[in-house]
Amino acid sequence: MKEKITIFIFIIFCNLLNAQNTILWKITNPKSEKTSYLVGTLHQYGENFVNRFPKIEKILSNSEIALFESLTIDSLATNKLINSRTINNNLEKYFNKEQVEKLKIYTENSELNLYKLTAIELKFKLQQKYTKVVCKTVEIHEKNDHFDAYLIKLSDKHKITKKGFETLEEQIKLLNKQYQDTNWKNQKKSILFYLEHITSPKPKTNDKENLCGFSEKYRNFDLDYQFTRSANLKILVTERNNNWMNELLPQLEQKNAFIAVGFMHLMYKEGIINQLREKGFIVEPEKLN
Repeated sequence: MKEKITIFIFIIFCNLLNAQNTILWKITNPKSEKTSYLVGTLHQYGENFVNRFPKIEKILSNSEIALFESLTIDSLATNKLINSRTINNNLEKYFNKEQVEKLKIYTENSELNLYKLTAIELKFKLQQKYTKVVCKTVEIHEKNDHFDAYLIKLSDKHKITKKGFETLEEQIKLLNKQYQDTNWKNQKKSILFYLEHITSPKPKTNDKENLCGFSEKYRNFDLDYQFTRSANLKILVTERNNNWMNELLPQLEQKNAFIAVGFMHLMYKEGIINQLREKGFIVEPEKLN
């Protein structure tokens, strides 16, 4: 009897370990024959990473609808929205001439007006670049360098109906709402760190937020979903998850859906996985290979 209990516990333990080693989850609706799939993305990976796992495109191509955080991901749309703002003079106020010039060089190939960004927006843009360049989530000549945007492109390729949970404008407002207590003064050090190492021949990969460490763990599927913990980002994670669930549930009732959202939205007590389970859906880890 003890041996049977030990074996049973071992099987459960192995299943839990497996649950931490995938970014793909199968969603079964027990009330219907509908089966959907959920992918937790890391936005800064691109087509090369996705193409390592043909199963992702295969599942997407067999879906009736594809759901994303937003359908507007391209930089041109972001630039247009930000450039419509009034200019502020915070760059000159908090950074010296050399630092400002370096920031301008960093954005010289885009039409983005630096003088219209908030501090947290600039920091996030630099973090995204740092993750791609220093953490090497994409290769230099990789054409499609955004995980979600590439999946949207594949949806178009297979003529799959698409839907976004949010508009670009809503996303930017939520970002600034989450970090409303940040300002140029308290973000200056972080901004300069990322700027320095993006342009350095010998960059440091140990930034304060461990972007490279997490990128490597994600690449190797060495993941911890922390299902028993609450999310710290109440607006960017919890509030958005709750809003998305209102739109997601009707789709799962009617269609075989493909859902792709940032990995963090699958994590924690308030994550999409836990919320779906609470609604009676069977959500199981799915191997990619």
